[in-house]
Amino acid sequence: MSTRSSFMEAVARRASEPAPPPDRSASPVELNVRLDGDFRLPVSFARLLKRNGLTLPEAHAFLTALTDKGEIAGIVYPHDREGLLRELQAMNLKARLETPAVVAP
Repeated sequence: MSTRSSFMEAVARRASEPAPPPDRSASPVELNVRLDGDFRLPVSFARLLKRNGLTLPEAHAFLTALTDKGEIAGIVYPHDREGLLRELQAMNLKARLETPAVVAP
């Protein structure tokens, strides 16, 4: 079997498999992010959001809103809050995490 055909088979298999659901097992927190200087890592930022409980479309919408407005807030599910803040700071982003307010029914 040629490499090309096995590659195409692997791509076809992968395309037919549904994406796994996001990991939302951690407690939700509100992430407030603001641009702080030169932001050059949009793909890394989207991957970071995906690792912290957002779907790819949600991460894309978050990134788009951040670049359009310069500031955005949304809910994420981080397992390591301090690690998340360090990674965002390394991307020239100012970030703050807050416990979301609970609204009684």
